[in-house]
Amino acid sequence: MSADRIPVAGLLLGLAAAPLGVAAASGLAVLMGAAAVVHLRHGDPPVRALPAAVLALMAVAYAVTG
Repeated sequence: MSADRIPVAGLLLGLAAAPLGVAAASGLAVLMGAAAVVHLRHGDPPVRALPAAVLALMAVAYAVTG
């Protein structure tokens, strides 16, 4: 399993155990936030970093409300 799929699996398992979901969402938020930064540093247009940034914000919302 690749590193970007582990937090997603944790989010699904987090439906049964809330602390696991919060931990997975936090990890996914960090991963996607870093991906957005790397896109911007690499010189990609901001629209290329937008999906990672949106997913990071969704993961933060999940972690806060979970």
